[in-house]
Amino acid sequence: MPKIPVLVCLLALSLTACQTRETRQDTAPDTIRKQARHNGGVIEIQPLQEPAIRTLVQQARQYEAQGQYRWALKRVRQALQLAPGHPELLQHLAELLLQQGHADLALAYARDSWQRGPRVGPLCRRNWLTMARAHQLENHPRKAQEAQRQAQRCVIQPGIRL
Repeated sequence: MPKIPVLVCLLALSLTACQTRETRQDTAPDTIRKQARHNGGVIEIQPLQEPAIRTLVQQARQYEAQGQYRWALKRVRQALQLAPGHPELLQHLAELLLQQGHADLALAYARDSWQRGPRVGPLCRRNWLTMARAHQLENHPRKAQEAQRQAQRCVIQPGIRL
């Protein structure tokens, strides 16, 4: 008889783990980046980066691709020490924090990135999509919907050709 409750507990834990993985996938940094590029329709101009910053960002992306988010976070933070307030780095940090379940911190960094960065284009969309996901995780559906609407405003519609 004692085996049945143990099996029930193990089943419940495995289902919870599956649900957590699914939620984490929805907040994966690459998911937000892909969604931001979709319907972008703009040319993105990025300033040249110092080689040290570029190397740290490349390392962060490699760690991210391997699922080693703690190391990716460390590299992005190191890059931010070299370029404090850099909007792209702040957004990258926000995405990694969101993936780790730190919605409140992700929200703060995404806002900071948006305040310092462009008001149109993929980075703007990433900012607002990150804020929307953070609000969803914090159970603020109205704020999440408003952030989704703001993300749509980052897209520049092509002009009418005559």
